Amino acid sequence: VKAGIDVVAVPGPTAMASALSVSGLDVTEFTFFGFLPRQKSELKEKLLDMARRSKTAVVHESPHRVMDLLSVVKETLPATLVSASCDLTKKYEKTIRGSVSAVLEELQNNPKADKGEYCIVFQWAAEDIPAPEAAKSELSLEAQIFDGIIRGLSLRESMEELTARGERKNAVKAAGLKVKTMLEGE
Repeated sequence: VKAGIDVVAVPGPTAMASALSVSGLDVTEFTFFGFLPRQKSELKEKLLDMARRSKTAVVHESPHRVMDLLSVVKETLPATLVSASCDLTKKYEKTIRGSVSAVLEELQNNPKADKGEYCIVFQWAAEDIPAPEAAKSELSLEAQIFDGIIRGLSLRESMEELTARGERKNAVKAAGLKVKTMLEGE
């Protein structure tokens, strides 16, 4: 691909293997995700989850939804590299490679882009991937304070850590008093 040579896939058992072989992307590690959600909000969440879990992802997409998918990728993870393959191993096989913006633009300018099934390889850019939102712990505040103490924090530092994570000050203070009472009872 880098030398400008036309690279085509040899017919095989899955479109995924063919798409990976002609992508020109780093495919030493990848995850196959199949078809993605249709609703935009669900799709955005799925894309972010995929990017956090795998450096390279492979999906299938229908010709009628491929541009919608790439538009959401462009909006959500704009530095993504894409290899979009259509009609793999068939007479009119086509693979478009480049930034998500470039691939989307080429598909938008192609009147036949809505023909044939797509297998798309995404290579996520680390700078695009936001850290996951901190999940609320299922542990009680007292247990979380004890966890901080076990990790070497003082009672006060452990309580401050919880309020910094967004726990209510009054609830943390009440839990801290319970923990202090427990510790003094030993």
